[in-house]
Amino acid sequence: TISLFSRIVVVDRDSMMNTLHHQEQITTPNLFYTPEKGDILVMNCYGLNETIIKRCIGVQGDKIRIDYNNNILEVNGEVMSNEYLGEPMYDKPSFDKTFVVEDGVYEYKVPVGKIFVMGDNRNHSSDSRSGLVGFVDERTILGKVLIRLKPFTVYTD
Repeated sequence: TISLFSRIVVVDRDSMMNTLHHQEQITTPNLFYTPEKGDILVMNCYGLNETIIKRCIGVQGDKIRIDYNNNILEVNGEVMSNEYLGEPMYDKPSFDKTFVVEDGVYEYKVPVGKIFVMGDNRNHSSDSRSGLVGFVDERTILGKVLIRLKPFTVYTD
């Protein structure tokens, strides 16, 4: 559903569990937006031919390192929280292997005008680690998730 100031989106998969669940309704503004790390975003994904909801992990210029051997995600050398994970991350065959720097370790440098996104349910998410999604063009972002309508929750920074 689209209105002048906001868009209502229904969560269609489990890739953002335990933050968002299948069939929950969320709203996102249609106004100008600059993505920030940690934001939950709604965006068009042409590789998957669908609209997706993911968390922004990195913005242009950021260096992301994922070590599946030790279950560590780093952005610009800072270890990020694993609070969104229900289980240890694992390396999958669908991940773009051009970013492998050693066995089980990937490094990404986010290009200008792009962002790097991941689902909170990381082992069950098609996101920037996959060649079908890759780095997301900022122009495909529809907005930041602000409110969960059912059950009602307001997201704040």
